[in-house]
Amino acid sequence: MNIWSRWDAGWYQHIAKHGYQFIPGRESNAAFFPIYPMLMRAAHLLIAHERDLSWFIAGMIVSNRLSLGSWLG
Repeated sequence: MNIWSRWDAGWYQHIAKHGYQFIPGRESNAAFFPIYPMLMRAAHLLIAHERDLSWFIAGMIVSNRLSLGSWLG
């Protein structure tokens, strides 16, 4: 499952879990749009588990639903 959790997935997961953070002199997640992390947080409420895997699953659910919706719509 590690193949799907690369590139910006970590940033989005961190935003969904902890919100946006800006610390001067460090990398920041302030450049990422908020819709996807908000949907991840909403999907995570349906799963409601403490492990990081549940955040990954919430992201997969959101991604696949949006992809299917764009394909059908």
